[in-house]
Amino acid sequence: MQKKISLITIVFIGLAACSSTAQPAAKATTTQSSAGSPQTSFSLSEWAIAGSKTVKAGSLSINVTNDGKFKHSFHIARGNSYKTLPLDAAGAVDEGQLSAADKIASVDGIGAGESKTLDVNLSTGHYVLYCNISIGSVSHASKGQVLEISVG
Repeated sequence: MQKKISLITIVFIGLAACSSTAQPAAKATTTQSSAGSPQTSFSLSEWAIAGSKTVKAGSLSINVTNDGKFKHSFHIARGNSYKTLPLDAAGAVDEGQLSAADKIASVDGIGAGESKTLDVNLSTGHYVLYCNISIGSVSHASKGQVLEISVG
């Protein structure tokens, strides 16, 4: 009987460890660096980008953290919405079709738990933040890993 209870306990603990629960999206923060330039943060996960939808124009330091389980990328393009950007068949942004002025910044290969920092200078307008990784015929962006922001 003792072995049977121990086996049941082990199976129960194993199932509990394997179960998945949705984690709340990370909150974005905007702070002032010691040098005076604004900083903001964005969180990447499956299949979302969490962060402020409005930022002030000018120099900005962006901290990007991958709170997901898979490798992600972080791209910034000038545009009104994800749907108005040039897309390939998988739904990834076709960056070869973007003008040089519309490609703002990008960082690839952000592993789970990793953070990267980008320093950008954003002028007033609309921008799209997106993960441009494609797996087969589906991109992370087409699954919803985009965030449209306004800069003013």
